Amino acid sequence: MAAQAAGGARAEESRIIADMRSRQATVVNVGEEEWRAQRPYGLYTIPAKVNGERYAALRVPGSVAVRDMGDRTRQLDPLYADEIAQCIIREQDLARFGVFVAKGESPTEQELAAAEKMRDENDLSEIESADAEWTRTHQIASISDFAKHAVVRQGMDREWVYEVKQMQACPGCGATVKKGVAKCRECQAILDKEKAIALGLISAPAPEETPDPPKAQKGK
Repeated sequence: MAAQAAGGARAEESRIIADMRSRQATVVNVGEEEWRAQRPYGLYTIPAKVNGERYAALRVPGSVAVRDMGDRTRQLDPLYADEIAQCIIREQDLARFGVFVAKGESPTEQELAAAEKMRDENDLSEIESADAEWTRTHQIASISDFAKHAVVRQGMDREWVYEVKQMQACPGCGATVKKGVAKCRECQAILDKEKAIALGLISAPAPEETPDPPKAQKGK
């Protein structure tokens, strides 16, 4: 009887967990930046929108926190998808970058417009702060990548933004690297073989040996 009761409890737990995971929330991103969040119940990556798309989206499932009550029983605490999604956005203050939780499975026009407005306002604030920092230091390294991307996104031009236009995506891992570098700092992929050889990062290939031509045999 005890084994039967335990089996029934496990089956009920599985049913509850499956039910919670089937209830999902949609996190929408109208920006070109990817965001990641690590939580006890999962790792979440909010994708960046790609060129030609208005937004990118991540479906976040609900979850269940299991607590051992100490008497061979366990308590299941539901973690609703909408609460998880809102927590991810709130803790990283992602709303100002144009990240939000849609009310339905897909965002509405009104939701997208509101997120884009918030993102644009934040862009202008970031650019204003970067202008002040540039006036103070004249150091490109002191300007955040987000401010540089904001200038490009808003169609503006700044003396301190040229570095962004000289960047490229690593074909190996997708990291942003400077154009012309020999090696990706993230995945160590070789991006310019000749330059990598010249810098001693890799060895030059051994020259191929050319076999000697066969000797002509003298006639008898």
